[in-house]
Order: sequence, then C-alpha cells, then structure tokens
Amino acid sequence: MPAVSKTCRNCAESKVRCVRTPDSADTCNRCRRLGKECIYRQSGRRFKGFEKDRKIAALESKINELIVDDHSTGGRSKSSVDGDASLEDIISRNFLDIETAERYLDIFKTRMTPHFPFIVISPDLSLQELRQEKPFLCFSILAAASFENMPLQRALGHEFKKVVASRIIIGGEITFELLQGLLVFLAWSHYHSKPHRYTQFLQLAISLIIDLRLDRPPQTEMWKTALRFGPKDSVQNKTFDRPSWGSNEQRAVLGCYYLSSSIAMLVQKKSSVLRLPYHEECCKSLAEANEYPHDKYITSVIQLQFIAEKIDNLSEKHVSDLEKPGSGAELYITNINPQLQPQTQSFDYSWRDEMSVSALVSASSILNTLVHLPSTEEVGFNNTQWVQIGFALLVAYRHTVIASKPDQTFAFLDTLSKLESRVGALSTEEVDANGKRDVFFDFRRRVVQIQKWFDGPSSNNRGQESSWDQGSMCFQMPYSEPMDFDRLAGTAVHLGGPSPVPGEIRVPPDFLYSASFEEIMNEWVWK
Repeated sequence: MPAVSKTCRNCAESKVRCVRTPDSADTCNRCRRLGKECIYRQSGRRFKGFEKDRKIAALESKINELIVDDHSTGGRSKSSVDGDASLEDIISRNFLDIETAERYLDIFKTRMTPHFPFIVISPDLSLQELRQEKPFLCFSILAAASFENMPLQRALGHEFKKVVASRIIIGGEITFELLQGLLVFLAWSHYHSKPHRYTQFLQLAISLIIDLRLDRPPQTEMWKTALRFGPKDSVQNKTFDRPSWGSNEQRAVLGCYYLSSSIAMLVQKKSSVLRLPYHEECCKSLAEANEYPHDKYITSVIQLQFIAEKIDNLSEKHVSDLEKPGSGAELYITNINPQLQPQTQSFDYSWRDEMSVSALVSASSILNTLVHLPSTEEVGFNNTQWVQIGFALLVAYRHTVIASKPDQTFAFLDTLSKLESRVGALSTEEVDANGKRDVFFDFRRRVVQIQKWFDGPSSNNRGQESSWDQGSMCFQMPYSEPMDFDRLAGTAVHLGGPSPVPGEIRVPPDFLYSASFEEIMNEWVWK
C-alpha cells in the first residue's frame, strides 16, 4: 500500500497545520469542523539529488567487476594468506616456496639493507608476519632479493608492476605500505627487466608522499583557510594532525628524497623532491633514537646529498663563469669546500684544477673501494650506487685519456681488469622470458668496451701499455659489435693530415668532455 502524506489536501492548500485525533484518524480536526471531505495525498519520494542513483550504479558496477574477475580467475576469489592467493602472495601462487622466501628475506635484512637503510625490517619479524601485515612490502622485498634466480626475479618484477597498476592506478589506493614497497622496487630497479621506467615509478612514490602529507611533521600549523564558511568556522591558523608511522615514516621520507635527488643529479634531470626542514628533523630524530645499526649513517648520507645539490646548483647556474678567473663561481666553490672536506688540506692547484683533480681522486677512490670489497658484496648495491659507479668509470676514463700518461693508463686498465673479473663472476648464462641476460652481463660489456678502446685491435693482453700517440691524442679503437661507445666514436673528428687507417680515430681534447654520462651508459639503470 502506498504511503500517504501527513497533511490532507485541504490543509495543504490553506497552508495550515493538519491535526488528527486518535478517535478520528481518517478525518482531521479542521475538515471535520468545516464539514469538508478530508483526503490525504500519496506521498512522493523527496528528491535527494542523484546520490542514491549513483550508489546503486556503483554497486551494480562492483557486482559486474566481481563477476568478470571470478570468470577470469576460474572462480577463485582473492583472500588472505591463509586462503586462496592474492596478487601479492607469490608464495601461494607457487612462484617460490616458504624456505626460499625465508632465505630471500634474510638476504634483504643482512646484505641489502646496509646499502639502502631507509626500509628496515625488524630482525624479529618473521616471513609469515610480514606476509600477513604487509603483503605488498613482502612482495617487493622478495622480488628485490631473488637476484640469484634471474628468470624468477624478472617474472616477479613483471607481476609487481601488475599489482602497482591494480592497486594504485586502477584502485586508487593510498597507503604507507605502498610507499615502502615502491621504494624497495626503485632502490633495486636495475635487477628488473627493461624498460625500467624509473621516473614513472618514482613519481608514484612521490605522489604517495604528498597525498599522505608526509612532506611535513605529523602535527603542523596550517596557514591556509579551509573552504568552509559556517558561522563557527574560524579563519585563525589551525593545527593539522595526520597519522604517523614513526621512525619507519622518517626513513621512507628520507629515502624518497635520496632516490629522487641523487638520480636527478647524476642523469641531469629535475628532482621533484625539494629539500625540506622536515628532512633535517627526521635525520635528527633517527640519530637520537639509534633504533637500528645503520640509522647512524642516514644523517651523513642525507647531509652529503644536501651538499651535492649545492654543487649541482653551481653547475647549472654558473657554468658560464667556470672559465673566468675570479668569478662568482670561484667564491661559491670556496664556500662549499669547507663543508665537504673540513679536515682535508686544499690541493696546490688553481680552483679549476682542484675541481678536476678532486673528481679524479673521488672516481678512483670509488673504483678502488669496489674492487677491494669482499666477493659478491655488490649484489646488494642499490640502483643509485651502480649509477655512481658508472659515473666514476666515465670520469676516470676521461681523465686517463686526456692525461695520456702511461703509468696512469696502466693503473686504470688494471682497475678495469679487476672490475671486469668481479662483475663477470656475478653474471650467469641464464636468460629471462624475453631472452635477455642479467644486469651484470650488460655492465661487464661496457667495461670490456672501454678496455678495447685502450687496447686497440691487435692487442689481446689487458693491463699492458696502450698504444698512444701523446702528441696527437690518438688511440686505436677496434671495430666490434655495436655499442653505445660506437655512437660516440661517430662524432669524433679526424684531425688534419692524411686519412687515418681503419680503426684509428684522432680525438680532440674537448670530445670526451662533451660526451654526457647518459650517452656513455645509455639506458642501463635509470630509464
């Protein structure tokens, strides 16, 4: 039976109150007093906008999605660890067993965390607890630590991207766990298949930082006025309270800044994360708490990154002044140098020469440290460390070519030989589903190519003196398989005189300095 209104038609037309008594429920007092027929209207549905219609449509759409998903998974529904497998639960999906997963988690805790101390798993946290509490983070850790099985790791990386698309792009989720998982994926992204799309995944992590309001302390005084205009709304500043994840949040915030800033400088891209006062607060808090052994290094890493940004700012804004003695750039360097080397005496050179020598010393130090590390230590290196190693190779190579000194060339070739042996020992014959080799194979190829540039086409013994003509800056470069270096060779000019023999290229002094790091290393780790 349709519902009727509380007001009869006569009272409604007269716009008066309609009152009924219990003894005469069918006729109101006014109609009975006036002798009128009392008729009650059917009540119409009050219009509440399209909210209810939208909710119904959303529920219908959700049902359709569940039906489609049920058909696509063969009737298997997503559930927790104890039930059927979710996308993140690669153990239940039989990608790897419990014993292997536990070993990978231990590798992450002991061998990988020291190289990226911004995501830390408590030594007391078991694999089962991590799967239940943070399945996405667990997935990203297992994918990063499975480097001993390259085909599996590439497959896990592909599945990881599917989960990111499902949860962030399609599902629109914004959680702290997603941020932690993305940072782990970014830190060891060089292990996964190309194209890496590093910048895109980094921007996803940055967007989570912004949406979770992690670019400020948990309690912040807001100066902006909210878009509310009620009589009780004050225009005075208010304190903004957001959820806090304690020291884990502080590490993640600093880790996102480190990844964005370091990679942006090395490959000459703009960093999307600016230095913030909250970063220094996080460093101070972690240093004071000293919760985990590697927390004590975070402050130094971030402070060095702050200084590196200052140096990068010098390169960008004062590059035209670097050739002018007594310029503002010289003063800028003079001010930065005490921050970087407070206990080191200045070289006995001009400031421009000092910059060049400092670059060579730093690059040589990085390479020498690498070749003297314990065996297989570099498997835990994060992506930024590998880019820095590539950059150090480029700097040392350029200086060796320009200096054209036999002893320096011999020392550099000896370092290259040791580096080739170390990296080559990490490579295997395995290929992924696309027929691609591991990342160590690619890096070794680049080291070998640099060696060939020095050795010349007729030399097979690395570590001996290279065939240099110091007067003409000429060296022998072999014709070999197409590599990134071969593209650079095409830009070299043949100097005056008779045409050189095949394989002989005369390099002008400014050639190696004009070649960028991105040209040399191409798309190895960061794209």
